[in-house]
Amino acid sequence: MKRLSLVMILSLAFATMAFGHAGTTHYVPTVPDPTAMNIDGDDADWGWHDDEFATFPDDIVDINGRAPTSDGDYVALIRWGWTPPPDNGIYFFTRVFDDTLRAADFETKGDWWNSDNLSHAFDFDHGGGVVTGNTEVSELENGYRIHIAPFYANAEVGMSMGGLAGDPAESPHWSCCDPWGFMDRILLPADADHLSANVEYSIEYKLHPHDVYDPAGPENTVPHVNAADQVVHLAAMFEDGDGPDNNNGHRWIAAGGEAGDVQWSDNMVDHILIQTVDSLDGYPCGSINGGNGDPRFSEQCASTATSVDNATWARIKNHISK
Repeated sequence: MKRLSLVMILSLAFATMAFGHAGTTHYVPTVPDPTAMNIDGDDADWGWHDDEFATFPDDIVDINGRAPTSDGDYVALIRWGWTPPPDNGIYFFTRVFDDTLRAADFETKGDWWNSDNLSHAFDFDHGGGVVTGNTEVSELENGYRIHIAPFYANAEVGMSMGGLAGDPAESPHWSCCDPWGFMDRILLPADADHLSANVEYSIEYKLHPHDVYDPAGPENTVPHVNAADQVVHLAAMFEDGDGPDNNNGHRWIAAGGEAGDVQWSDNMVDHILIQTVDSLDGYPCGSINGGNGDPRFSEQCASTATSVDNATWARIKNHISK
């Protein structure tokens, strides 16, 4: 019965959903117990994430030809989750099937865009503007982005902030690394290399969010504090290196987003952080292979887990009615 109610309510929600900047709104559920999440690239701990919140292959399109990815060339699944303080995390999982893995440029982070990679952008305060930081580091006051190379299996090596102005792309960026960011991936077959055929990889990460990112360090970075009913900008673009010119022939994004969504936050899809647990009071923090919660709130960590509630869909209805 609960499952039926969920389907019925979400059917109504998505049929009449409020429109964001890019014309679409997605809902992000609460991770019920972050201490049970293992940031290892496996989705065995994502059973709480209802498929109604997931983005499936038919809802991921090519920004060039708008063709669905279910043609077998490139197929992807997306799941997002969030936690309040003191964990204060953004969780992400994806599984990708690719007919050809392109990894020729993985040794140079500044050239990752030229091979297969994931490019993600965030505007947590929903303020809009350019988020690349390529021309002016001050652009990171609007938001920021990360690049993920599926060939690498941890955040310190496999994540990059891209080529920031005046900052070599190869330099480390603190927000991608412990205790601020955690990532792992599973690549099948395990010995897959450049031009390997018919590969599968899954990527999982946990990040602590920022409203204003300072590449120099956390001291002058403005934290973002997750809360129920917030509207945030999230963008996940899959860059597929199969193409005739300098690779990068396809760029896949969630339907509803617009071209350039990982450069200009006004083109990103709105995501609403929905409370899907009974209570956010005394919320636990820390994850397996995912740190001990947001360092800015670590003193508040609680030891008790939050009970799961499959309801609270009134919050969704409330957003629809606005």
